[in-house]
Amino acid sequence: MEHRYFSMKEFKAFVVEATGQVKLRWLGLSGDVPSDTDSAELQRLVEEFFRQRKHRSLRKHGF
Repeated sequence: MEHRYFSMKEFKAFVVEATGQVKLRWLGLSGDVPSDTDSAELQRLVEEFFRQRKHRSLRKHGF
């Protein structure tokens, strides 16, 4: 079985996509757009969550 690793670029793209999904759900539920401060905090939390997962690709790229 071949092991594939994702790059830093792929990780950042995933974080942006996940953050975007949450922002859209937030808009749908609350009817309001998150502020820039809220968006930055959300992105920080998503990145922190995935860095704590100990995935071998993240370790390989120095997370």
